[in-house]
Amino acid sequence: MIRKAISVATLAVVMLAAAPALADPVAGCGAGFTLGTVEDGFDAIDKRIYSAEELLVIQDELETLVDRNDDGYLCWKQFEPNQGQDKFWGAEDYVITLLDDNKAVGRTD
Repeated sequence: MIRKAISVATLAVVMLAAAPALADPVAGCGAGFTLGTVEDGFDAIDKRIYSAEELLVIQDELETLVDRNDDGYLCWKQFEPNQGQDKFWGAEDYVITLLDDNKAVGRTD
């Protein structure tokens, strides 16, 4: 019985010690990037040039390929539209969104 009580007490201490680590914010992003969920990153994409099927593939790839650390967060940065981008992408005032995994520890801006 004493051994069982010690094991339960030890487990409680280990869980308390781990709790702050579990509550810590996710890794951040580099300067100029926005940190958000995978869904937020998908929502940030200018979707005008994609078909519905392409958008499903993009959403799946964000979850499986871009979010490499599988924590549900990404970093993204958007670039101001310009005529070159408009011609290349085929949409007036098209906004390019660069998405990457949140791997820069300690950064949030």
